[in-house]
Amino acid sequence: MIFRQLTVIGCGLIGGSLAVASRYYQLAERVVGTDVDPNMVQMAIDLHVIDEGTTDLPTAVKNADLIVIATPVKQTLSILKTLCDMPLQPGVIVTDVGGTKTDICAYAAQSMPETIEFIGGHPMAGSERSGVRAANERLFENAKYVLTPTAATNPESLQKLRQFIEGLRANVMILDPKLHDRVVGTISHLPHVLASTLVQFVSGFAEQEPLYAQLAAGGFRDVTRIASGNPDLWRDIMVTNADALDEIMTQFIAACTEIRNFVRGKQEHSLQAFFASAKDWRDALPVRRRGALPELYQCTVDVADRPGAIATVATLLAEKEINLRNIGIMESREDVNGQLVLQFHRLEEMEKAIELLQTMNFLVHKYDEEIG
Repeated sequence: MIFRQLTVIGCGLIGGSLAVASRYYQLAERVVGTDVDPNMVQMAIDLHVIDEGTTDLPTAVKNADLIVIATPVKQTLSILKTLCDMPLQPGVIVTDVGGTKTDICAYAAQSMPETIEFIGGHPMAGSERSGVRAANERLFENAKYVLTPTAATNPESLQKLRQFIEGLRANVMILDPKLHDRVVGTISHLPHVLASTLVQFVSGFAEQEPLYAQLAAGGFRDVTRIASGNPDLWRDIMVTNADALDEIMTQFIAACTEIRNFVRGKQEHSLQAFFASAKDWRDALPVRRRGALPELYQCTVDVADRPGAIATVATLLAEKEINLRNIGIMESREDVNGQLVLQFHRLEEMEKAIELLQTMNFLVHKYDEEIG
C-alpha cells in the first residue's frame, strides 16, 4: 500500500523513524513533517527524514491521505480535536502512536466526523535516545505494532493501515483498546512505576549512607534503567491509564504482601517455589522478540587488569565500524564474570561485536548466557 502523502505530526524519535522508514521502504510518494518546534522541522529536513516540513498544521495535513500523530497522549487528544475542524481529504486515515488507547479511541469514535478514519496505534518500539537525530528506518523491524480499531472502524481503512505498518517490517496485532491498556499497563507501565519507586526508595537511604549509591551498580542499574524515561511522557501515560493501573497496582500490592508473609514466616518451601516459578516463566520468554519496554543490547567482556585493555577492545570494534552506545567498567561482579560492559543501539551491532571478540579469544557474556 503506497499513500500519496504521509504527514507526520511530531518530529521526534517515533515520528522521525516512521517518516524515514516510509521513505526508505517507499510506502508514501511524499512525506511531510510538522512540529511546533521549527528547529526540529529543519533538522528533520536536513537529515533527510522528511521530504518537506512546516510548523503550520493546516498546511501539513491539507493533502494527506495518511496522518500519523506522534506526540504524547495528551497532545494527541488536543490535535485530534483540532483536526476535526480542518478541511482534510475525505477518507483520510488518521492514527497515533500513544502508549494508551482507551481515551483516544473513545474520543475518536464519539466526536470525529465520518470523513476521518481514525485507528489507534501503538508501536512496541523505542530507544533510550530521543529526538529526530535518533530516527532509524529499522526501529520497527520485527517489533509488535498494535492497532486498536473500534466497532466504527472501516475494514478497508484498517487493511490499508495494516499493509502500511507491515511495510515498515513490523508485526501487526489487532487489540481492543481496553485490553491493550490493561496488558501494557501490566508489562510496561507498572514496571516503570516499580523502577522509579525503587530508585526513590534507595535514594532516601543514600542520603544518610553513601554506601547505597557506591554499591548500587550492576544488577541495580539494570533493574532500574527504565526509571530514566521522560517524566512528562510517563506522567501522561499514568493519568490516561489510571483506571487500569489502579486495578493492576492493587493486585500487585496484594502479591507483594503475600511474599512479605513468606519472608516473615521464613517459609522456605513457598519462597523456593516463588523464585523457581518466576525463573521458569522469565526464562521461557523469547530472547529476541521485541516487546513493550525499550531494549538494552548489552554484553560483558573479561579483560585483563592492565593499562590499555579498554582501548584494545574499543579499537577492535572501531576498526570494524561497530558502533558502541556506551562502554563502562563493572566494579561489582556479583552476577556476571565480565568486567567491561558494552552497550549497543542495535542487536546486529552487538552480535557482530560478540563474534569479533570471540575470534580474538575474549570471553564474552550476554546477560545470563555465557557465549564465549
